[in-house]
Amino acid sequence: MADYKTQMEQVIEPFLNQYRKQFWLEREEGNRLYCLSFRLKAPKGVVLLSHGFTENEAKYKEVIYRFLKQNYTVYFMEHCGHGRSYRLVEDLSMVYVDSYERYVDDFLMFAHRAKSENARLPMYLFGHSMGGGIAAAVVAKEPNLFQKVVLSSPMIRPYVPSIPWRDIQALVRTFCAAGREKHYVIGHGPYEGLKTWKNTVSSMREDQYNYYQEIRSNEPMFQTNGASYGWMRAAVKLNQYLRREAPGRICIPVMLFQAEHERLVSNKEQVRFILNLREEGLLSAKLVRVPGARHEIFNAERHTRAGYWRMIFRFLEKQK
Repeated sequence: MADYKTQMEQVIEPFLNQYRKQFWLEREEGNRLYCLSFRLKAPKGVVLLSHGFTENEAKYKEVIYRFLKQNYTVYFMEHCGHGRSYRLVEDLSMVYVDSYERYVDDFLMFAHRAKSENARLPMYLFGHSMGGGIAAAVVAKEPNLFQKVVLSSPMIRPYVPSIPWRDIQALVRTFCAAGREKHYVIGHGPYEGLKTWKNTVSSMREDQYNYYQEIRSNEPMFQTNGASYGWMRAAVKLNQYLRREAPGRICIPVMLFQAEHERLVSNKEQVRFILNLREEGLLSAKLVRVPGARHEIFNAERHTRAGYWRMIFRFLEKQK
């Protein structure tokens, strides 16, 4: 961890701080979204990042760095209920949202701000996990705002291995109807301190994992930890939208990266999503299965990461 931490503190963070600008947005009065821009002097494009469940800016420093080093200006926003953005519950550990459309509408306001500041540049979208599902819904709602979208292990639907999805939906409906939308889902709960890498199903890099966990342990706003039934209800509705309506609305090239050893989101639903896009005529929709990778493909082993990033930049730079 020491070498990774040294690299972050002496190389990556000083580089990011040259360009890092913080700002706040309000779509609803009093509900402030924490946003960042990293604007280069002569970029070839703009990349907006949509982060995953319980995540925040600290998780994406290396990702932001990679895009900047390839000469892309970057914008980052912490979603409702995450990091320093507004919350709809007092419990900092709980992830709650009243509707997936809140995520989408917040992000679109953020995207229009980025577009207004970079009117002549092409805009691209990179979404991971929950943020990948949000990103897919964003490009479905405003198909012409972005030129291309990269979905990395996107949450088209959460992965629940031991219970059929129809039973999950029924359970969520029952608990929300009983007024328990702001209660933790069974098996989820408050943040309990540092976690060990050997138990993770997300990252294959122990040094990076421990570095982020240390930051998280020292910042209460980064300690979002468990899903509420309200969040699960939103995930169910998002899945329905991505299956039924979104494929007929998305008209830009899509590249979806799927981890072989996935334990958090449904690989089956990712395949279905790409097939639905292609059936709707979007022949540029492509699924790339990444052998050996866990959920966080950008935290796979070195050789896999290198190939992953080469494919992303080749995709973004390829002319239609």
